[in-house]
Amino acid sequence: MLDGLEEYPAFSRDGRWLAFTWEREERPSQIFVRDMKNADAPLRQLSIGSDGEVRPVWSPDAARIALAKVTPSGECTVLIRDVSTYQEHAIAPCFYERLHQIFDWSPDGNTLAIARQVGAAGGVAIYLHSAQGGPGRQLTQPQQAAQDSQIAWSHDGKTLAFVRRVADTGELYVTDLEGHERRLTSDGSGIYGLTWLQDDTELAFSSMRDGNFAIWRIAMVGGAPRLYSRIEWPFNMTAIPKASGAIAVSQHKSLEHLEIRRLSDGGLLNDLRSGGRDLFAQWSAGNNRLLFVSTRGGRYEPWTSDANGNNARKLNIPQGSLGLPAWSPSDYRYAITLRPTGQSHDQIYIGDAAGDNLRQAVTDEHDYQNVTWEPGGRSLLAGSNRTGTWELWRYQIENGTFEQLTREGGEYGQFVGTTLFHSRHGMPGLWKLRAGERKPELVTDALSGDDWGNWRIADGSLYYIARTPDRDQLRQRNLSDDKESVILSMPSNSIRPYNSMSLSSDGRVALTVLGRRQLTLSR
Repeated sequence: MLDGLEEYPAFSRDGRWLAFTWEREERPSQIFVRDMKNADAPLRQLSIGSDGEVRPVWSPDAARIALAKVTPSGECTVLIRDVSTYQEHAIAPCFYERLHQIFDWSPDGNTLAIARQVGAAGGVAIYLHSAQGGPGRQLTQPQQAAQDSQIAWSHDGKTLAFVRRVADTGELYVTDLEGHERRLTSDGSGIYGLTWLQDDTELAFSSMRDGNFAIWRIAMVGGAPRLYSRIEWPFNMTAIPKASGAIAVSQHKSLEHLEIRRLSDGGLLNDLRSGGRDLFAQWSAGNNRLLFVSTRGGRYEPWTSDANGNNARKLNIPQGSLGLPAWSPSDYRYAITLRPTGQSHDQIYIGDAAGDNLRQAVTDEHDYQNVTWEPGGRSLLAGSNRTGTWELWRYQIENGTFEQLTREGGEYGQFVGTTLFHSRHGMPGLWKLRAGERKPELVTDALSGDDWGNWRIADGSLYYIARTPDRDQLRQRNLSDDKESVILSMPSNSIRPYNSMSLSSDGRVALTVLGRRQLTLSR
């Protein structure tokens, strides 16, 4: 076990070599190789340069590896490198999704399947590319800005498994090389890693079902998933050669906690910790309380506490997959997106934390995510696929009507006057859209795609999380003259991605912070 994160395990075909990504504080992710037949042999580093490198995959003869090179801004390229000479050639750009299998190499070494963005609304499809380079062929046809990623090639080379994700929900699919798809799951549970078992009749995948992480197995021909292992927090995985039914997984062991800091200088005010994972805290300006997601009760559930972490209590919701909760600006109401067990869509619910009750506000055949309140508490902003692409919408609570706000992609938004600042689905950057206009204007390209909600605007300034190769920074950008300053600087990957910062009304910021992280390869 190494100090840091060991991710993306990949065995050579004969089982002799194990390649993996090793990520340590203040260093980019790098690829190393372990000799599985010589425990005393030192690790060999295969990474070169200052960019992060992830997802190693061996050629059939173990003479080359394919990998994804990722720049600090999130630009992703798949390339093939000779492990003896370090000569390399690029194959194609890729869609980078942290901790997921964004490409795979066919068992015969001739073809790479790569997740690539399609269109302006953030959709992602799988393309097939020759290992020699050159143009590719689009294999999958995602609709409604869905994202096809987490790719695993079967051992016989005839079938690809992948996850089709819409917002935070995903389904497991298989396809042949002509693009004939078949869906294996239909419950919307998030899927975080997958691999074929040795005989190709079953797949193993990690999933959060009813708020619990576990590894499941499912037959290639379909049927109900069956429990494989209750190992906690598994992500990437791979079948172990010559070991029927055995897999190696990367097991995450970090515990996120909440930190309250001064917005003026980043000074630490409170460090909120519990026996579970506490993350995605949001402020309630009206009652000075936090609303966050936690595993204190054993499952992912919404909780609330005061700003010191005291008087914490769970909010009761139906079992299923949940989005991130958001406080009303004026009272104890909160909004959350939910897909209860057995349902097929993520819908908007509105709860009352004071009385601990919850009602379903929206019931239709669309999906909703990333809900936020507008000032006054009479309307919500939410991402939805109501028109077939993922856009931002305004929902009027009293009369139940919707108004479309963006038309070129919208993930998470905040109005400042009549200007809508927003991130876009699957794209790095923050954008603004003025009233009456259709074309958004780029505000900054320093916000990564994974940090779609890690920004807020207050008092004429944009506060956001920026990532450099060795630091996570909380930055302040004056919107009148674009001058920037760094409020807080922490080691890389200290601040959780997605929506992990929130501002109070009195100059404080809540951050979801990972403690000393450990991620270990297990079997």
